[in-house]
Amino acid sequence: MIELALQAVRRGGLAPAAVFILHVVLTALRAYDHVPAADVPMHVGGGFAIASFFWRGLALLQERGLAGRNVFPVDALFVLGLTGTAAVVWELYEFTIDALGWLEAQNGLADTMADLVLGMLGGAAFLAFRRWRSASDRA
Repeated sequence: MIELALQAVRRGGLAPAAVFILHVVLTALRAYDHVPAADVPMHVGGGFAIASFFWRGLALLQERGLAGRNVFPVDALFVLGLTGTAAVVWELYEFTIDALGWLEAQNGLADTMADLVLGMLGGAAFLAFRRWRSASDRA
């Protein structure tokens, strides 16, 4: 099982890792203080990246016979659900670091809810891209 998880990270972990590293750099440079709107593309990009990771992980499970081959809407719904879960976990992380006094990552409930929606929009954008790419591959 650990080998399977490592293979999933090798296949799809680059995009989420890149977004996270960019976030760490922007935080260290206090870029979000100077350009608060930078938070928007970061959450959309994070949703896109994590959906890509889950999509590739699902494909790996399907290749190994550990998940059934489904139609696109079923796979997309599964990936979007995992993307939403990842967004919630991220917001819980931000809440925790704020509660510990380490950072001021959250700016209230409206900010948190917007972050969740932006992450889900990024995930939906990835799925729209996959659908479009899949259709263009068949043409």
